Order: sequence, then C-alpha cells, then structure tokens
Amino acid sequence: GNYEKAKLLYTDALNSAYGIDEKWNSIDKIVDVNILIGDNKNSLQLLDQIINDEIAQRDSTMMMHINNKIGYVYYCMKDYVRSIKYYLKGKNYIKGSADRKGKAELYVNMARTLIIAGDVREAENLLNLAKEQCISESDDILANIYKLNSNIFELYGDYKKAFSYQAKQLEIEQQLWNSERLELLGSKKSWANY
Repeated sequence: GNYEKAKLLYTDALNSAYGIDEKWNSIDKIVDVNILIGDNKNSLQLLDQIINDEIAQRDSTMMMHINNKIGYVYYCMKDYVRSIKYYLKGKNYIKGSADRKGKAELYVNMARTLIIAGDVREAENLLNLAKEQCISESDDILANIYKLNSNIFELYGDYKKAFSYQAKQLEIEQQLWNSERLELLGSKKSWANY
C-alpha cells in the first residue's frame, strides 16, 4: 500500500486529536507505518512525547502499551538491550491494567526478544504467562505464542514438539482466515439493493 499517504492521514488525525486516547491511537498507527518504512527516529520522537504526557503517566494501561511499543521499535532496530529495558518498564504497569490482550502482547514481544538474546527458558515462561491472558482459543495472539513455542523447541532440538506447535499455529490462523472471509462474504449486498 501507500504508506506515506497512510502516514499523512494518521498525522492529520493526530493534529486534530482531542484527548489522550485519540492522541495515543494516532501515534500508535503512525509508529506502525513508520516501522514498515523504517522511520524509527520519528517513531521514537512521537513515543517520547506521549510517554512524558502527564495524563498518560496516570494511566497504567496506556503506559504499558507505550513502553511495549517503544520496546518493539528498538526490537525492529535490533537494539535488543534497549528493547528489553522498555518491555520491563511496561511490565511494571501490568498489575494496574485490565487489558488482557495488551498484557499478552507485551509478554509475547518480550519472549521474542529474549529468544534472540539467548534466554530461551525465560522466553518460555513469558509465553506461558501470555497464554494465560488469552480469552479465546482462536485468539490471534495465541497463533504468535504457538509460533514462538515452535521456535523454542526447535532450538531445544525437539522437532516433534516444534512441529506440533507449528500445527496449532496454522490451525488458529486458518480459523481466523475463515472467519474473516465469512465476514467479507456476509458484508456484500445484493445487486438488487442498488
């Protein structure tokens, strides 16, 4: 797609944002686009603005998300030490947050980075914590958890277990794709309506 155009639209949304939630949603989307185009410097500047916002600092869920996002930007920059540092800061806000999906995402991101850093056992523990946060068996985060579990058991040399986790990942991805496909098919209107 046209990432620069998307970035302009999200920047317009940020400039007209009213309230910290709208501001965070816009910054979150801009950072996602920046990651795709490799503009990590701009991402860090935007995230630095919001992490220092007085209102954001009072919201545990938002601080968890912001630190997770900063950690992910550093992960994309292959600065794994800073990445873990921000994930750990985000983890400090977990108890004050009711956002189960956000908690699971933070644990998954930490685990992904720890696998690269070589701390596979701690990554496995974090994936178990992430799985506890999943509400549904067809959660998209669960697919990521199974993928990383597969990577871990591949590193252990237990290819049978790695393959079983990969099969679980593919099963969830298939379910998600099927439900998305049904939604798209169900949304089409009959030509008689036009």
